Amino acid sequence: MPKTINVLFLAAEADPFVKVGGLGDVAGSLPRALRALSTDEIKLDVRLVLPYHPVIKAENLKSVGIFPLKRSNSEVEVEAFEAIVNDMPVYLINGEPIRANGSVYSADAKLDAENTLFFTSGFRVNASS
Repeated sequence: MPKTINVLFLAAEADPFVKVGGLGDVAGSLPRALRALSTDEIKLDVRLVLPYHPVIKAENLKSVGIFPLKRSNSEVEVEAFEAIVNDMPVYLINGEPIRANGSVYSADAKLDAENTLFFTSGFRVNASS
């Protein structure tokens, strides 16, 4: 039985879903390239997690679930979706404030920081469920 190494990439953008610059190129191609290095002795289970930005027009998504996330004195919903790209699982994390921002990045550093905190916190909630 081959040894399995689990690799999880979290990125703000990744081709083919959404690409703003060089990060989108790398985050889209590196996970697939690593996955291709699997051998009979070592299997690389590589997956990618992205915020579900409103500009993403994904098809064939499977809902993974809706999870509560504590924020300040309230709870918000985190919704996770799964897509398969070239036999690789890709997870899209959705919810406020990601839906409120129409693009991947904004000119508002505070909003971008809030999006990043929500995305990474939402991923942790999903991963632990």
